Amino acid sequence: MKLHLLLRRFVIAVALIISAQTAFAAPKTPLYKIRVRGPFSFNDAQTLYCDASYSIPECRRQLEVLLRTLRPYPAALVPNWKWVLVRAEHWKPMLTSFHLDYDSPAVTILDEDVTLLDESLIKPRADRAAELMNGFKIPLDQLLDVAISHELGHAMCHETNEARADEIGRALRRKIAAGEALTASCSRPGRSSDHEGK
Repeated sequence: MKLHLLLRRFVIAVALIISAQTAFAAPKTPLYKIRVRGPFSFNDAQTLYCDASYSIPECRRQLEVLLRTLRPYPAALVPNWKWVLVRAEHWKPMLTSFHLDYDSPAVTILDEDVTLLDESLIKPRADRAAELMNGFKIPLDQLLDVAISHELGHAMCHETNEARADEIGRALRRKIAAGEALTASCSRPGRSSDHEGK
C-alpha cells in the first residue's frame, strides 16, 4: 500500500516537473497560439499568411486585396516581415487572450516581426465597419491603408509609442501621395519586445 502511494506521488511530481519545464519553454509572445495557412507567394517580397480557418481560395482572395494595399510600401522597409490575416470572428477572442486592445483592427508584435490584421479591414461586416469608422473617424475605404502605414511605423522603427507610429504612418502616406521614395526615417531605432496595436 505504501509503495503504491509513493509511486503515485512520484508520478505526480514528475508530471509537475514536466509541465513546469513546458511552461518555461513557451515563446515570449502569444504568437505560438495562432495556427496559420501559408506563406503565400504572389511574386512579391511580402510574406503573407491567413489564420488556419480560411480555405486556401478564400485566403488567396483576401490576401490579394492586402497585397494591393501593401505594394506602395517597399518590402525593404521591413525585411522578412510577416503579415497575418485573422478571421473577424476570431479577432476579439484572440486579442483578449493576448491581453491586447481588441478594438484595434491591427496589432504588431515586434519581437516576432509580425503584424496581425483583422479580416474586417478587407471584408467588413456592417456592425464591425460601423464600429471601426466610429472608433477611428476614418472612411472605411481608407482604413486598411491607414492601419498598414501605422503598423509599419511600429515595424520600421521598432516604435512602441502609438503617437509616434501615427506620425511615421502619416509621413509614409504623404510621401506616397507626393510620389516620393519611401525610406525608414527613425528618430530612435532599436529592438523592443512590447506588443503594439492600433
